[in-house]
Amino acid sequence: GTATGLGAAYGAGAAPEVSDIPEYAATSAILSGGAQKVLPPITDAAKDLMKRGVPLTVGQKFGGAIGGVEERLAGLPIADFLVGGARRRAIDKFGTAAYNEALAPIGESLPMKLTGRPAYIAAEKKINDAYTKVLSDVSIPAPTALVASVGAMAADLPEKEAKQLAAIIKREISQRVKDGNLTGEAFKEAQSAIRTSAYQFMTSTDAYQKQLGQALSDAAEELTSSLARANPSKAGELANIDATWSRFKPMQLAAGSKGMEGGVTPAKLLEKVYSQSRRAPSVLARGEGRMQSLAETGKDVLGTKVPDTGTAGRNIFALGALGYGLDPVTTALTAGGLGAAYSRPGQSLASGVIEAARRAGRSPAAAGLLSAEADKIVGYEQIRDK
Repeated sequence: GTATGLGAAYGAGAAPEVSDIPEYAATSAILSGGAQKVLPPITDAAKDLMKRGVPLTVGQKFGGAIGGVEERLAGLPIADFLVGGARRRAIDKFGTAAYNEALAPIGESLPMKLTGRPAYIAAEKKINDAYTKVLSDVSIPAPTALVASVGAMAADLPEKEAKQLAAIIKREISQRVKDGNLTGEAFKEAQSAIRTSAYQFMTSTDAYQKQLGQALSDAAEELTSSLARANPSKAGELANIDATWSRFKPMQLAAGSKGMEGGVTPAKLLEKVYSQSRRAPSVLARGEGRMQSLAETGKDVLGTKVPDTGTAGRNIFALGALGYGLDPVTTALTAGGLGAAYSRPGQSLASGVIEAARRAGRSPAAAGLLSAEADKIVGYEQIRDK
């Protein structure tokens, strides 16, 4: 709005005659304001991902019309390998950035060159190593308070689920206690087993099974609390590991989904954030779910936005692509040009050119000067009159 208003004012001032003021003001306003629509700034969400090391394409950075054109190009056979490949690389790196978000509380991170299953394995190892380190020299008395509180935890559960809760706690905790204590390894195994059961029940479609999952999740938290009370010097480290684990869990569920092969897409991560959240819906409504903000940012920048699913828009592009396909030389030149444009240097150059053009269009002086030249453009009068 500001660019349009200033452009109109400058265009009016640049008019050679009083009678030309309306035309020059309108033209300058369109040029100045239109540039902000066609050439928008890099979005805040894109900037966030770029800071995390995700290599975005020009279309993913700027979105809008530029993103729409790029998305349609990516759906064509002639461009899928180059344009679509560059867009998919950003999605692969998003998974690594998400693992790093999960690992942040324990001060760990993965190199961005790791993606997919290797990234998952490396992240899981860092969490396990952190647990092993903090548990190597701690005293872990048998969590009798937790075992004793099972009855209270089961009070609101139906009989079947109450019996399941008692059986799981007995199996995972009581049977691991030796001489009144838990070893560090036994503690880790017990907590991991309880958490795994908790998430399995919490993702059930049965309401009572979900309640059982909630009770087991509370039991896992109480287990950590009992360890922290017995070893107050380790409380901070344990809290950080617990925070990392809670962030990692939806990542684990996403990476383990059919067809993901250890990779994590924004859409799949967001799906798991919602499916495994144990808090009230109001937490998700406020955007405060674990890993929710990053998943939504990724979906906003990297997700599909072409509303017609490519049917109309891509058919238009496909007609042009067919013409190129009939001419091998032209096809090779086109593919070569796309290859250069979607190389890292090409993408950096393109981003710089678009940003410079956007700034120029925002300048009322530039728009005013362009309006003075508009009459010289072939066909301008017909466009103006319409």
